[in-house]
Amino acid sequence: MKLKPVIPKEQYDRYGKNLANLLGERAEDRVKAILHSFMEKGLIEDYLHAKKNSELDHMKIDFVVAGKFDIFLIQVKSSRRSISARKRNALKEDNISLVIGNTEDRRLIKSLYKIVA
Repeated sequence: MKLKPVIPKEQYDRYGKNLANLLGERAEDRVKAILHSFMEKGLIEDYLHAKKNSELDHMKIDFVVAGKFDIFLIQVKSSRRSISARKRNALKEDNISLVIGNTEDRRLIKSLYKIVA
């Protein structure tokens, strides 16, 4: 599976978007592509990608994944630096899994597989 690469720094201005939003959208697109392939392979039943400014988005949930026997909540971050240890612990308390979306393809696939398998 070929995922969209992280956008080179010299192209940021061309998109006319806030850099953090652009990186976040790209990270979510990569996760969405992997979840779609998991669904095609039968590893998960379905998934929902939260719309911007939706109730799920305000709850810091980017994806709701229906596994074979469970539901998984996932928040995608573009980098490890974008989340503090305190926020990471709060996500764990709410049973929301954290995924760093701009890591190398193999690591991203592996981290998502650990959540849903």
